[in-house]
Amino acid sequence: MDQLFAEIRDNVQKEAEQLVHRARRVAERTLQHAREEARAKVAARRAAAEQEAGVQRERAKARRMAEVRRAELRQQEEFIERVTAMALERLRSMPREGAYRGWLERVLKAGLTQLGTSDAVVRCNVQDRGIVEAILAGTAARLAEEPVGIAGGVLVETGDGRVSVDCSAEAALRRVMDDAREEVVARIIGDRQAMQQ
Repeated sequence: MDQLFAEIRDNVQKEAEQLVHRARRVAERTLQHAREEARAKVAARRAAAEQEAGVQRERAKARRMAEVRRAELRQQEEFIERVTAMALERLRSMPREGAYRGWLERVLKAGLTQLGTSDAVVRCNVQDRGIVEAILAGTAARLAEEPVGIAGGVLVETGDGRVSVDCSAEAALRRVMDDAREEVVARIIGDRQAMQQ
């Protein structure tokens, strides 16, 4: 009987050792899988963080570029406003003879033609009143009593005031400045593209 108990004890001990050995291997495999899974998660999080950092860098770069563009546009507008103000001031002080008179006659006739009515009322500033009266002599158009606050040129309108044609120096200058603005923008864009290449 002692021998039987000894055999049982040896068998139980061997089985216990095998169970412990299997348990260790399972624990090691589980631990290895957990480590690999943790590494994969860390790598995925790192990749996501790097991607987010890249997105943030691109957004910051886009914001800086937008700020630079706004500053360029602001400077361009300030420049155009200064040039416009200087041009209008120069026009106000310009002698009202020779080239100016010829220009005024051309824009007045073009305005009357564009309006297409003989019942036209012409408005001008105080300085141009005498010239406009002389140009209108012999036409059906009449000069308005009240002067308008324009630097030069005329405003031509129907007798009822419903339709008008702006032939003022300010309107002509706005058209020139709009063309200049487009040219400046095209130049800035062209220069920026050349720098990026």
